[in-house]
Amino acid sequence: MADFDFRKKLKDFHPKNIRKDIPLEKDEISLPNLLALIKTDNVVINNAIKDLKKFLKSAFDITAEIDDNAHGFKVVTEISNVLSKDKKQYIISVEDDLIKITAESDRTVAQGIYYLEYLMFEKKAPYLKKGEIKVELPYSPRMIHSGYGYDDFPDEYLQNIVHYGYDTILLFTKGVNLSPVGKLDFKDVVKRASQFGLDVYVYAAFGNFIDIYAENAEEEFEKTYGAVFKECPELKGIALVGESVEFKSNDDRVEPYSIHDKSPDNLGKGRPTAGWYPCRDYPLWLEFIKKSIRKYNPNADIIFWTYNWGWAPEKDRVELINNMPTDVSLEVTFEMFEHYERCGSDQTITDYSITRAEPGKYFLSEAKAAKERGIKLYSMSNTAGRTWDFGVIPYMPFPNQWLKRYIEINKAKNEYGLVGLMECHHYGAFPSFISRLSQLCYMFEGEPENNLKRVYNAYFEDCSEELVGGFTDISNAITYLPPSVEEQYGPCRNGTAYPLCLISSKKPPRLKITVSGDNFWPGYYGQFEEDMDLGFSDVGIPYGLRHKKEIKMLKEMISLLRSGIKKLKSVKNKNKELLQVINMCEYITCCTVTVLNVKYFYEQKIAIKLCESPKKMQEICAKIRKIANDEIANAEKSIKYLRKDSSLGWEASMGYVGGEERVLWKIKQVNYMLNRELGYYEKEVEKHLERIK
Repeated sequence: MADFDFRKKLKDFHPKNIRKDIPLEKDEISLPNLLALIKTDNVVINNAIKDLKKFLKSAFDITAEIDDNAHGFKVVTEISNVLSKDKKQYIISVEDDLIKITAESDRTVAQGIYYLEYLMFEKKAPYLKKGEIKVELPYSPRMIHSGYGYDDFPDEYLQNIVHYGYDTILLFTKGVNLSPVGKLDFKDVVKRASQFGLDVYVYAAFGNFIDIYAENAEEEFEKTYGAVFKECPELKGIALVGESVEFKSNDDRVEPYSIHDKSPDNLGKGRPTAGWYPCRDYPLWLEFIKKSIRKYNPNADIIFWTYNWGWAPEKDRVELINNMPTDVSLEVTFEMFEHYERCGSDQTITDYSITRAEPGKYFLSEAKAAKERGIKLYSMSNTAGRTWDFGVIPYMPFPNQWLKRYIEINKAKNEYGLVGLMECHHYGAFPSFISRLSQLCYMFEGEPENNLKRVYNAYFEDCSEELVGGFTDISNAITYLPPSVEEQYGPCRNGTAYPLCLISSKKPPRLKITVSGDNFWPGYYGQFEEDMDLGFSDVGIPYGLRHKKEIKMLKEMISLLRSGIKKLKSVKNKNKELLQVINMCEYITCCTVTVLNVKYFYEQKIAIKLCESPKKMQEICAKIRKIANDEIANAEKSIKYLRKDSSLGWEASMGYVGGEERVLWKIKQVNYMLNRELGYYEKEVEKHLERIK
């Protein structure tokens, strides 16, 4: 399969020829082969109607005519003046010759049309049950980055994502009409997105360092933040996260320079920089932001995201929330910085992960503070289905674990007033059965198990014991992956392409046309190697205290993955969707074996450096050679899975850092290591033994 073939599915997404010959059930109607879709003067609704026309033709070969008025069977829409504008809700009414979708806004009417499509996709027939379906959509915004390409939003992808309930897209901005990938016409993106019922926020990536106490501070905020909204006031809002918007703070708990700069003595005072701590002058900084942006868009949603200092003392974090403006939205990452026990090891979630579904203490403490102050609460939840647990797969196929996350998200809504979700980072959203599960769990909060069953039947046309058991094992497997810096910014980031570096740190030539390339991972594995400590953060207990226990965890994970894959393979009449998931799980297994081999290799690498016994050194050399050869075989095995699915090995900001070309480079690197670096130890110890005979 050629690179980027996955984009074809993202653009041509309607199911094809799925009609099953099944009898009508009681109180069901069957759509006729010719029907009318009544058009309106609203572009969002009309686009949804056009989409329904395409769906009916592609899925069931039904011809739908778009008309101003018509006799016979028809689909009509209405924006209601009766339904409350305070809630996003729609009603689908099905009668013998009429389907009516009513909602409080055009965008919610469109959501009703898309859900109508899903009901027929689920049934695998153009059948609908007579009566009314009432649905409330509890979260907005539901924000995503592009899973098609970094800041790349073709119309077809925009049309695709609204089917899953997403209502907002995010663009990175480094300035006016400037994305990290180059010039980008923000107005054009906003205009095109709005036609599908999508808002556009910008994610600040200025990398600026403004002194908020300088005389020209207001001017600097105007040039940096205000200018973006002056040029494009139609933007709905902006997301601000410490690491991307650092400023010069007077808080004596932080350094007076950016993390990208160095102190005169290259040591500093051991304090974080402003981007990594809840500084006392963030409220003043936010006032400057508000003034510069709301001059051009008075209703701009300003999102203040506390991702970078969730590790800091609760007292300091809550103090900031108690002093921040209440007309700014607070975003808190859901699971990060939580400690938990696995296989006797103290584990720390250092970045986005689904290894643990529940909210962390960091989230709970700030959610409580936001509720007490009446601040609008959002969460970075990763609920589009992707995390940093594995960096180069399109989504994490662990439905049971995601189901737990969705239940916890709904609990946070009910208890703390959570209203908005950032559902992915720059790896983007790849619509899948996981995306659908999240949508159903938000719409039908009280039916989690039924939602899961519905998704299995809709996507895999099966809900057998083998399928349910397979996904249960695979979902349990992810809970045994260490969510540490070493893994997430090491072999989990680029999978089976990760090298084994014994003496020198090696990386492949940088991929062209990528934003980040290989910047996210060091050649040397290990805690604190090559400054991989995520700034000031909670990077977990010393690695040596958990090394052997994490090996135990990974062995259990591999066992569960293989068990789950075996069960999924035993499902009768596997469809293409299930075969693709099985292929992805095989690849995930290879990536997990790489993580395990890297840990075995690291253990021997440390041992050989201080080994005093020549005989023992020869034994270590033999172990390293075996580990390396095992990993070469594992990497070679992974290539066949990569070849079957072009979405594997790729991530929007990094490109194909885990693709076949990179895996082949890694094999070459490991052979180099065996011949040159391990060869040094083997030859020198042999010479030494000869000399002391």
